[in-house]
Amino acid sequence: MSVPQCRKITGEVTRVLAEESDLRLKMRELAAGAVDGAEVCELLASYLDAETADELRAEFRELPLVMGSQLVMAFALAEAGGKAFTFESVAPEGPLAFARHRQVRFVLDVTEDSVTLGVAHIAGRKAQWYQPHRKSAVRA
Repeated sequence: MSVPQCRKITGEVTRVLAEESDLRLKMRELAAGAVDGAEVCELLASYLDAETADELRAEFRELPLVMGSQLVMAFALAEAGGKAFTFESVAPEGPLAFARHRQVRFVLDVTEDSVTLGVAHIAGRKAQWYQPHRKSAVRA
């Protein structure tokens, strides 16, 4: 992540999660059970314009399916503490190593006022260990 397209996606997800009360309720409901990453992707996509929704789906196909549960968990943590939630694209340290190892990093930062979920990866460098999940999960 961390290219302009990724920052646009994470910014729009952050925005709709802050503004849409019914989406916030649905995310809290998802946190109460087993989380399906594809379901989270489609839920978020339904609140975005068509272009951004397609970009979100493409990004989810680049990431392990756990991306959805990471988002739900971080959002639920923020909600439970009455904190602001931010989803952000993080530039990977050592992008060549990230690409070579097909690495994805999730970073959760919690402060007195906020919860931030950051994700770093190199687009197009999908790890073999999660490819089967992405093939069957997120709509093309």
